[in-house]
This record gives sequence, structure tokens and C-alpha cells, in this order.
Amino acid sequence: MGRFPRLYPEDLEKLEKILNTLVKQSSGQAALFINPEGRCLAEGGAFQGGDRAEFCSQAHVFWREAEKLAGTFERKPPGFQFVPLEKVWICLEPASRGSLLVVLCENDATLGMVRLHSIQTLAKLKEVLDEIDERQAEGKRIAKDVDDQGPSWPGTPLPA
Repeated sequence: MGRFPRLYPEDLEKLEKILNTLVKQSSGQAALFINPEGRCLAEGGAFQGGDRAEFCSQAHVFWREAEKLAGTFERKPPGFQFVPLEKVWICLEPASRGSLLVVLCENDATLGMVRLHSIQTLAKLKEVLDEIDERQAEGKRIAKDVDDQGPSWPGTPLPA
């Protein structure tokens, strides 16, 4: 599992656009992208489940416990999980770098379609995170090149 990249406002806008598309395509209520620490990074649709931060934290804990339980029985962790509640289905999908995609939809939604659109969304989210990684790696290369050249302000002698 790679390190989770630092996100800037333009990155969050991309993530939210992807999540809003997922909500529209799957007839969902909301989609949440949760980082490996259990914090909501981006949201699509309208979350109406009370305290969003608490929900994200609990969804993250639920997923990690399911992974541990699967490991106890020497089984592969589930690729996804549907949790039926009174009026809502919660779909949990593991995403890139230990993050989690959570989709909330009406209990009469077609779960196969929710799953299909979630898989497509996961690929798009991974593309965005990979772009961020590439951008940050380029920034580090530039910073290293500048450091290797030494100070360049006026009056400073250049390295021999």
C-alpha cells in the first residue's frame, strides 16, 4: 500500500466531480471517499446520515475489522461489502492506497449497477491519485535539481 498523496483544492474538485458522477449513474444518495485514517476526503451527492465524520470513521473501522476477520480464517478479504439498513444500502469498496469508497443508495437500487459504477469510479479515482503522485514526484525532482545547483541569489558564488 503506497503513501497517500497530499491533495490540493483542484485535486478535491476532480474527486468530487467523479463522485457526483457515480451518484448520478448509480441512483445513489451519496458517495464518500475515505482516506486510510478514516477521514472523508471528498463527497458526491448529499450525505444525510447525521455526523459525516463519525460515519466515515465507523465505515473505515467496519472495513478494517472485516479484513481482520477474513485473515483469521485465512481467507482473502472481501472485494466489496453491501450492508443493508432499513431504507439504505451501504456499499463499501476498497480503493487505492488503503482508502475506501462508500456509496449510500436507496434499498430499491439495483446493486449490480451500483457495483458496476463503483468499479468504474475506483479506476478513475486511482487515475487521479496516480496523476497527483506523478506531479509530486516531478516537484521533488525539480527541488533536488535546484538543491544540487547550489544557491543562485545575487552575490552568491557558484560552485566550482
